[in-house]
Amino acid sequence: MSSAAFILFEEGKSIPISQLSSTVKEICEKEHIFFNDCHLSDRYDEAGKLKYENICISNIPFTEENLSRQICLNIYDEPYEYRLYQLEYNAINKSYFSAISFEFFRENGDIFIKIVLPFIKTYPQALFWSSDYFYTMEDLEKIASRPIDKYWCFRDPKDLE
Repeated sequence: MSSAAFILFEEGKSIPISQLSSTVKEICEKEHIFFNDCHLSDRYDEAGKLKYENICISNIPFTEENLSRQICLNIYDEPYEYRLYQLEYNAINKSYFSAISFEFFRENGDIFIKIVLPFIKTYPQALFWSSDYFYTMEDLEKIASRPIDKYWCFRDPKDLE
């Protein structure tokens, strides 16, 4: 099972990419999660400013045999083409910038919560959105305090017991 999930900020209120990337790497180090910064040639704009970064994380060393334990994060600097979403959150329709997208998290809810919860604690103005559901910091704390359901990020947080 795989889908996409996002860390969102209100349009115009995102955190600079260098700070987001640094925060992700600090969380990985604190949580003993391996990370691999994939250096892509097209991640800078015409002026040489970093606009995009890809980081893969895992709770085990990166090898071809262990790719199933890998989660990829794509980090973007605002503005970035096609990263704005019109969403209704708390009965308010606003534009949100997708600063981080997560891919390939399949059955890795145990790793996923170790990144998402500390990130939202660091940036409480951010929203976490996965599988059509928004998760609050309280939802994420509840999930982290229990034995991890590897599919938690595909369930409505209101149904999590």
